[in-house]
Amino acid sequence: MKNQLKKWLKNSPLFGILQRIRYRLRPFPRRSSKSYLTDVKTFPIQEGVILETYCLGPPFGPCPAASVYIHDEEVMRLDCIEGVEGHFHVNLTQSLFYPGGEQARFYFPDGTVAEHIENAEFQLRHNLDYARRQNYKRSIREIQIDKAKLDDVAGQMKAEFLRLDLETKGKNLK
Repeated sequence: MKNQLKKWLKNSPLFGILQRIRYRLRPFPRRSSKSYLTDVKTFPIQEGVILETYCLGPPFGPCPAASVYIHDEEVMRLDCIEGVEGHFHVNLTQSLFYPGGEQARFYFPDGTVAEHIENAEFQLRHNLDYARRQNYKRSIREIQIDKAKLDDVAGQMKAEFLRLDLETKGKNLK
């Protein structure tokens, strides 16, 4: 009976409401607090909006990745994993409200880390605003991101990603 109740609850609209309450009471931890990340750098975009770049370690990488936070909530995550595994996420906390609690992933086309870095830069420049507007929190939806500053930080992110990629390839050759 207990398992049937859990299964019913997880597939019901009530699940999303309960999850939303749970995540408002307990903040979602920053990804950069994970032990398998190295070379964490923070790039402020504007007040309340930051980009963190880092190198994913095993079991995922090594590969470059980044997270965009607006008012301390992760709105976009970019993972430049080689091959068919490169992807990005939008509104990670919000996606946990869906039945099943999966995190929505949008995959990059099959390619090298360098190709995924190009794609990640494009997604940051063009889809961060969409992710922001689709967030359930009004404070995130209403913030206006400075396009010129975002373009500047996207360029810095790309340069940092290329540096991390070269660095990890150099370590793998030794």
